Amino acid sequence: MATKKATKKVTKKATKKTSKKAKNFTRFERARIIGARALQISMGAKPMVDVTPDLDPIDIATMELKENVLPLDVRPLEADEKAL
Repeated sequence: MATKKATKKVTKKATKKTSKKAKNFTRFERARIIGARALQISMGAKPMVDVTPDLDPIDIATMELKENVLPLDVRPLEADEKAL
């Protein structure tokens, strides 16, 4: 069982890992995020924004990113983590 001190450290560390805002993404991060969300939408996930039937999944994902309503948690890698 974790002690209070250890739990506080974990909580403090978790709060440091905050999501980035849409304007702070690199072009590579934007492409990866939009692609992942577009795939989810094309597989049947409901869009988080109001859409018209003529929009494709990439346009919908881009709109979601601009409005900052993506149902994804994007966290930057820490120094001790490895990219997959």
